[in-house]
Amino acid sequence: MTQCAFGGGIFNTSWQDILSGLGWGLGYFGMPHILVRFMSIEKPSMIKKSSIVAIVWVIISLFSAVMIAYFGRMVMGAELLT
Repeated sequence: MTQCAFGGGIFNTSWQDILSGLGWGLGYFGMPHILVRFMSIEKPSMIKKSSIVAIVWVIISLFSAVMIAYFGRMVMGAELLT
């Protein structure tokens, strides 16, 4: 198991860190650019299509971010640990 730099293990975190993470994640839906997207839906029938597009886009972008980090770690791994 890989150890984290700041603690004893991968799941070693305080309740303050968890609460802060939830605040960041759940607060995202109150951002003005997200609220405008919800308000711009013209008909209730468009909600399903727009939610599918949003979910697919989030999956693609998050997967891409993880892959960039993974390949960056493969290329620069030894240099990052020193």
